[in-house]
Parts: sequence; structure tokens; C-alpha cells
Amino acid sequence: MRIGRVTAVVLAMNLWILAPLAMATNASVFVTDTLDNGRPGVLETTFLDCRRQIFAVISLTDVPKGTHTLVVDWTDPNGRRRERNTQKILDSTREVVTWLKLHPATGSGVLRAFNPAIGMTAFIGIWNVAISVDGAAIQRTEFEVVC
Repeated sequence: MRIGRVTAVVLAMNLWILAPLAMATNASVFVTDTLDNGRPGVLETTFLDCRRQIFAVISLTDVPKGTHTLVVDWTDPNGRRRERNTQKILDSTREVVTWLKLHPATGSGVLRAFNPAIGMTAFIGIWNVAISVDGAAIQRTEFEVVC
């Protein structure tokens, strides 16, 4: 079978464009505020406590060879990005744990003893954790913060 020069170039370009898609990193994420022997544990409830540290446990597969940039964006119920964690990962990286700690508004400390939601109202509701590798979105999950 004979292939023309233009056909061969188009075919090569298509393979070059599609190759990264075949080698794309996959991720699964679970979010928890529970520690089990010092490690984030299985989520006991779908509601996470605003006073506790919140962990995102990211399991990675099919990471292409080399060094990559993993970005975790934490977005609050109002759509505002509250935190961005950026770190370098290798193709051998299988799990990354990152966390978020919510801090109450200044001056609300004494009143929080009576009502933990005081100074935390902007944090109560559905949050999003978005995971990207080298600028490509690979996973997004939601969780709910309560006080």
C-alpha cells in the first residue's frame, strides 16, 4: 500500500496530538476529616466539620514518564478559590495527600465557644476540590462543610 506524503504527514500529526490523550494521568479522590493512625481515614460521614483539618487523598495511575506539576484547587460554596496547593510529582507517584484548614474570622474566638459557626459562615456549604496535572483537569469532587 502506498501512502502519499501529505497523508503520511497528517497521520503523523494526528498520532502526535492523540498520544498524550492515551497516556493521560487518571486520579481518584476522597475527602475526609478523619485520621486513622495518623493517616486520613475512611469518610464516616458526608459532612465535614468546619473546625477540623480537611484532607484530600489523591490516588494516581497512568502518570506519564518524567516530572509533572500537580495542582489542587479548593473552592468554597461561593465559587471563590480559597486555597491552591501546587507540587511536583514523578511518574512513580501513586498517592498525594493535601489538606485544608479553615480559620474563623478575626474576633470571633470567644463567641465560637457557644456557636462554632460564628465566623465560619462563608465556609458552610458545598465545596469543590479540582485536581489537574500539567494544566489538564483530571478530577473534581465535592464535599460539604458544616459547623
